[in-house]
Amino acid sequence: MTVSYAPVVDWVNSAPDGEAPDDEPSEILGRHPVVRTSDLAEASEVVERLITRSPMRLAVDGDDGTLGLRINAVELGTLTAGVMSFGVPVRIDVAETRHYYVNLAVRGRVEWHGDRTSARTHRGVGTVLGPTQDGVARFSKDAVQVCLVVARSSLERELEQYLDREPGRPVQFDPVMDLAAPSVRGWLEALSLVHRELDRPDGLLAHPLGARTAENLVLDGLLLAQPHNYSELLRAEAARAGRSAVHEAIDLMEAEPGRPWSVGELARAVHLSARALQDGFARTVEMSPMQYLRRVRMSRARDELVLSTPDETTVGDVAARWGFLHHGRFAAAYRARFGETPARTLRSGGPAIRPRD
Repeated sequence: MTVSYAPVVDWVNSAPDGEAPDDEPSEILGRHPVVRTSDLAEASEVVERLITRSPMRLAVDGDDGTLGLRINAVELGTLTAGVMSFGVPVRIDVAETRHYYVNLAVRGRVEWHGDRTSARTHRGVGTVLGPTQDGVARFSKDAVQVCLVVARSSLERELEQYLDREPGRPVQFDPVMDLAAPSVRGWLEALSLVHRELDRPDGLLAHPLGARTAENLVLDGLLLAQPHNYSELLRAEAARAGRSAVHEAIDLMEAEPGRPWSVGELARAVHLSARALQDGFARTVEMSPMQYLRRVRMSRARDELVLSTPDETTVGDVAARWGFLHHGRFAAAYRARFGETPARTLRSGGPAIRPRD
């Protein structure tokens, strides 16, 4: 890949629809070529397998040159990012779309006419299409389209994490994506970061954890950037995860630090989804709920060490009672926070020490 999404979006926003910009972009996803073909049957097979993921029929729309399909694509978990051009006007008849499709026209235009949605992808305007639609896509001769295929199951699973329940209906996005909107620009900039890592063979995305993190970043960003039928509910969840809900959860942990709290149990106790509570903690105290709970427990462990003597207990016993099963890690974290080892606190009866918060 030689061009990330952000430069491409700058390029597609740089000239009015129908006018070519002064500079041509470098080939998008150039390090990930999939097919170059003039064979209609091969082109149909690749587009159906990689892009539409549902039954379709590809036909050259008129007699204006020779088919020259070019597709570059790369997969990231359940996502597929690709760019394709045909070199001639084509028509694609799709039977019941199964996933979500975010489309950006780098050049030319692509029109979609479905049984529920009609939209046109051109410079500065993308489209977001959803599942369970029959429709027809028409590509102009010069069309070059970037397409992000998002598995329906992944998007709905991500939404469920925010709502803490299964969505009752499919997510229905506004089909028109304004590429100049601040929220959309932010999402596209996040995609550019993902693209830069995909361009590195030994980058962060080569590790499964990094790949999952990047996939979640793309899914979360799409849910927050593009309006859909759950947008108001997501905003309400975010508002509820304000300082009051966070402090309510903090009070619960302070009152019962020995209780085996989980994020889900805390979230239910303050009537939020787990994701909303985690986001609220990140904004309010800049740590996760479980990180905060460990700090509370460490403070309680110190209180116990201060009030005890080596004849009565051991550091290991105190640490275990407060959920710290790895003695070495507990000692290192304790020293980093309080400026001395837990053994010294136990021996000295607890000098006045201010935590290093």
